[in-house]
Amino acid sequence: MDTKNERKEQLLLKNEKFNVKDIEEIKGPGMFYFSLLTAQLLLVLTGSSMVWLAIVFPLLASTDSKINPISRPITPAETSMLLTFSGIAGVLSNIFLSRIPDKIGRRNSLRLIGVLFVGIFIALAFTRNIYIFFVNFSILTIILNGAIISVTIYGCEIAKDNNRGRVGCIYCIMFPVGNMLTFIVGSVVKTDFVLFNFIFAIIAVLQIILSFFIVESPIYLALRGRQEESINTFKKLQSYDNPKDPENEFYSLEPSSDSKNKKTIFSRLFRDKASRKALILCFTVFTIQQFTGIFIILPFIVPIFNEAGTSVSGTVISLIVGFVQLTVLCAIIFVVDRTGRRPLLPLSSIGCSLMLCLLAFYLYLNDKQLPLVNSLRWLPVICITLYIVSYTLGLAHLPVIIMGELFNNEVRATAVGAILTVERIIGIILGFAYPLVTEAFGMYLNILVFGIVTFIGFILIFIFLPETRGKSFIEIQSILGK
Repeated sequence: MDTKNERKEQLLLKNEKFNVKDIEEIKGPGMFYFSLLTAQLLLVLTGSSMVWLAIVFPLLASTDSKINPISRPITPAETSMLLTFSGIAGVLSNIFLSRIPDKIGRRNSLRLIGVLFVGIFIALAFTRNIYIFFVNFSILTIILNGAIISVTIYGCEIAKDNNRGRVGCIYCIMFPVGNMLTFIVGSVVKTDFVLFNFIFAIIAVLQIILSFFIVESPIYLALRGRQEESINTFKKLQSYDNPKDPENEFYSLEPSSDSKNKKTIFSRLFRDKASRKALILCFTVFTIQQFTGIFIILPFIVPIFNEAGTSVSGTVISLIVGFVQLTVLCAIIFVVDRTGRRPLLPLSSIGCSLMLCLLAFYLYLNDKQLPLVNSLRWLPVICITLYIVSYTLGLAHLPVIIMGELFNNEVRATAVGAILTVERIIGIILGFAYPLVTEAFGMYLNILVFGIVTFIGFILIFIFLPETRGKSFIEIQSILGK
């Protein structure tokens, strides 16, 4: 303890000799946004990878051997295997991937993911065997999981307490940007499978080059006992009025980053009260996000609208949905750190619940062919539009922000991996059950279940979720430990 105080006194003594040269070394927010956006280029590639099959499936299903990479149409069984293997690979890889940022550093893990993206897109470009396709597409799924974990941790750790919400919104914008990029590239290159993949490899190369100029996470440096590097990184990331502020910020981290507990990090998630509480809260929020049905409704939006019998086609409404998502997310960037998490998440949950229940009501009327449905043909368009607005207000981006905020610096990476693993398992179960329930009982029952569970989520969030806006990681740990 004495040694620690002596170190602190020495550093503060150095501040007394602070001169103009030192002031020149303090960087503004330019480095912060450069580092953040460089990291989030990986999320653009992740968003592109999520809809990669939407462009590739028509080629794989084609009878024209000149454009089909495997020279024959893919069979339904092979399609099922392709999706199943990638889903299993995603579930099994998360815990392993969550250890990489702790082992090699946040910045190096971002660079590694970029290198892996380059490698897998080049490999996919020259894949001509369906079984190699299974392997390569599963590897792509693992890599995009690694990108989500690494970028989530890095973004939270370089952000200040008062702008983590904005960082989370920018994070979520990158996914639809990646989706749109894939569709644009696919429409331009059309059937050129090799060029299609090479374009994404080039974007990954750009990210790797830029990653040599970004900063390491100051929290990671603190965890490794590299205090002067950590303090210098704070100076590069932010503008400070007082030259002593970077040191003060470093010492505000130290109680949580200086622990030498012999317990393993994974067991600490369950034994430490604050971590255990954070884990339960994150599991709850991510389960609610899954049960909004967003990851099922969006891919099935065309058949949903076709079944609804509206005058608007599913293709048109999918374009409306994409536009609404981006517009609301861009607007939320400017208010999320002013309003806080608690107002937005319950509002988002209750909005989604109401719109889902109304949509279920309409689908029930349509399924039973009741006369009232003819005067309500406009209702599905209104429901889906307001559902997307409600989802984007909070549940689209705040679960990621909360996941990055609630955990101690030492267990954050492991916690993120565990949470994303559970989330993916829930997603697989819902994806498996959805078509079976629709076939047996009708689509309206699925939508109604989503609405009811989301309403339960609204109650749980309203009662148990603490406000984290503007609070330091230490303050959040203190709140959770009570």
